[in-house]
Formats: sequence, C-alpha cells, structure tokens
Amino acid sequence: MAAASFFALAYTFVEGGHIRITLFLEKLSGAKKRFIETWCLSMASFFSGYLAFYFIKMLIISYQFQERSEGADEILIWIPQSSLAIGSTIFFISVFHQFILTIKKH
Repeated sequence: MAAASFFALAYTFVEGGHIRITLFLEKLSGAKKRFIETWCLSMASFFSGYLAFYFIKMLIISYQFQERSEGADEILIWIPQSSLAIGSTIFFISVFHQFILTIKKH
C-alpha cells in the first residue's frame, strides 16, 4: 500500500491530480499570481525535500541496525521503507522541476 501511494505521488502531481491552489490563483493576475505560484512551489519543494531526506535517513538507520518487523514473518524493515524513500525522492524531483520551470517561465 505504501509503495503504491508513494510511487504515485510524482505522477499525480505532474498530471494535476493533487489539491492545488488553482481556485485562489484564478482570482489573481500578473505579478501577484507569479509571485504566489513561485512561493507555493518553493515551499512545496522545501517540504517534499525535507520528507525525502528524512525517509532516506530512516532507511539508512533501519538498514544499519537491521531492524525487523514485529510480526511473525519478521521481515527487514528497510525493504518496505525503500519504496517510501524512492517515491518521496521522485516526488521531490518532480516538484523541484516544476519550481525551476516556473522560475524560467517568468
């Protein structure tokens, strides 16, 4: 479930499926619209990068300590955590890419 959710984040963002501020941006025009859009993408880049960084950090720590799940199967925790780290990193790249494109466009 986590892998499917996190791998879909970047695709959903690029396709415009996430809740966005478009209702608010429709009412603005000109320099205000560009500023708000750039600011929102910069904040989204920061927080998605923060999320990706800490998922990768969590993955590394789980790998180093060889943590196992508490269930009967006792799988290594880093195996399912790797999908979270990869998915959140791809999401960060797509948000940051959109941020760069927005800066270049304006």
